Amino acid sequence: MPSSEAVLRVDGVSRRFDQIWALEQVTFAAPAGALVGLVGPNGSGKSTLVNCVVGLDSPTAGSVRVAGQRAGSDAARRLVAFAPDELPLPEMLTGHEYLALTCALEHRDPSTAVALASIFGLDGHLDKLVGAYSHGMKRRLQFSTTLSSPAPLIVMDEPFSGLDLEAAVLLRASLAHIVRGGQTVLLTIHDVATAERECDRVVVLSQGSVVAEGSPVQIVSHAGLPSLEDVVLEASGITAQITERVGRLADALAVAC
Repeated sequence: MPSSEAVLRVDGVSRRFDQIWALEQVTFAAPAGALVGLVGPNGSGKSTLVNCVVGLDSPTAGSVRVAGQRAGSDAARRLVAFAPDELPLPEMLTGHEYLALTCALEHRDPSTAVALASIFGLDGHLDKLVGAYSHGMKRRLQFSTTLSSPAPLIVMDEPFSGLDLEAAVLLRASLAHIVRGGQTVLLTIHDVATAERECDRVVVLSQGSVVAEGSPVQIVSHAGLPSLEDVVLEASGITAQITERVGRLADALAVAC
């Protein structure tokens, strides 16, 4: 069960790029031992918020704190393990060398990361150059080092994107184990059904603002809608757009045939 103690606190965070506000007054907390999902359509501010949490960007206003430390500070960086959506892995290292390097940078033994790599099906591949890995293999290698971190906050940007069924099941099991051990996980998720099924808490973003926050059951019940997907569509103001476009499908497909 999640603790009442917040590992991550986001208070009144806004982020402006030129004249565009990517985030506006975002506030929420992620308790210890919780799996928290950020959901919302493209452009809702999920990745911008993640960048502020892990210290790759700074808010224009407001604050982000990890276990009481200001996000982006040296102290906070040591408390966060991050798996970005993109995969800028060093392609001239072997899998073993990559795991050893990332763990050495965090002053920890790589044995847990190597064991996770084996669980994720990379046995027989760790002596190969990362540049020879498929996209899915790179994701599994990335997960092995991120999920083996003892950091109190694990942040993953769209970790389920592009995964095959086996990797997705193993990732879900890994995340469940981590939160049972008391670590907090913050994910961005496009698949709202996955967020509804897996997350303890969900933060729904639309146009840079929080439009719903709480457990999936609480959010759906409060909105009086059938599912979290319906809540996201309605809160984002795109239900009417989808209904109108679905109504045009028959004519469009008839022309295509």
